[in-house]
Amino acid sequence: MSKRESLADAPGTQRKYETILILRPLSTKDDINSATTRIRSIIDSGGGHIFTLENWGSRSLAYEIQKNKKGIYMYWQYLGKSDLVAELERNLRMLDSVMRYMTVVVAHDVDPSARPADLSEETFNLASITPQEETSQATTTTEPQTQTPEKTPNKPSETMSSEAPQEIMNDTETIPLDITPSKE
Repeated sequence: MSKRESLADAPGTQRKYETILILRPLSTKDDINSATTRIRSIIDSGGGHIFTLENWGSRSLAYEIQKNKKGIYMYWQYLGKSDLVAELERNLRMLDSVMRYMTVVVAHDVDPSARPADLSEETFNLASITPQEETSQATTTTEPQTQTPEKTPNKPSETMSSEAPQEIMNDTETIPLDITPSKE
């Protein structure tokens, strides 16, 4: 089967896409790593360029998906031809760890040589961190903070004198109030 190219694109240009995946909340590091490796190989083999890969971590879903109330969000931004998205989404449907995905066209007629992809292996490794590892790393890297008691401002009920209702007591001065009704 021959690959069809869109006639809407200028020759030598590609489209910029964003894809957001929602993975199962109990996905292991291996599950996330296999999904990122598979997506990366599809984009590379389709002639695309990956710009951004972010693991947004575990978040609550607006509604249950496959009896899950949470999911691990992954954000991809890449260049590719129109047939690349069809192949990518076909493969995403086959991955058991992927619950939902959505791809959006961000820009048309983007020159791939003008936007070099500079993702390193470390970026792909960081994207494979599970929420359990993320919380354990956060607790080991943060130091216990000692809280200093701060002086809280006085409440309005404490600053108002019950004997003088026609004055507002401020920290620096007393402001008289004129509460007499005007006669017109």
